[in-house]
Amino acid sequence: SVENKITNKNYLWNGNKEFWGRRSPVLFPFVGSLKNKEYKFEEKKYPMGQHGFARDMEFEFLSKTENNIWFELKYNEETLTKYPFKFLLKIGYELNENNLKIMWNVQNLDDKKMYFSIGAHPAFLVPFEENTNREDYYIKFNTTKQLINTGLENGLANKNNIQNGIIKLDENGYLKVDKDLFQYDALILENNQASEVSLCLPDKTEYLKVKFESPLFGIW
Repeated sequence: SVENKITNKNYLWNGNKEFWGRRSPVLFPFVGSLKNKEYKFEEKKYPMGQHGFARDMEFEFLSKTENNIWFELKYNEETLTKYPFKFLLKIGYELNENNLKIMWNVQNLDDKKMYFSIGAHPAFLVPFEENTNREDYYIKFNTTKQLINTGLENGLANKNNIQNGIIKLDENGYLKVDKDLFQYDALILENNQASEVSLCLPDKTEYLKVKFESPLFGIW
């Protein structure tokens, strides 16, 4: 959970399995799906489910201080059957007032070049206030340029997808959360189109902001 101790409000999705049973998984060593749920490395095929395997594994406690905590995940015999690299993944959480910083540290313990991708997959509450509906809310970007979406089909990028094309923002960078926004799947925004995304109440008051240093992000 991500809870405000003054208001007792939780910002993170509650993990209701009727809709989506996760809350904020880490995606490693793959982000997204693979064609036929497999990939090839050095002429050998390996199976890999959507978003990799780290989100389904138990991390070990590593260390903590007054305002941060670290966990780690290390390769084992099972991971080597899916991902032929010896790795160490560390994830840290640092709290400074109302800011939560999430840190990733990926180490290659092998004697060969290691290929991987890593991503965050947090789910936040919309609607956030009582007596409001999801379609009353807005998403705000730290840009006023029109965004270009890459459409998905069965979890894979598809340049012919009907949803490809421009996402129209208003003059202040707001996008309305209407009922058809995710009709064809998540919105995928490549090539550093924004670095901050906020969730806003019906009156456009921002209640949560995510900042990131990633060239690619999705909204779902």
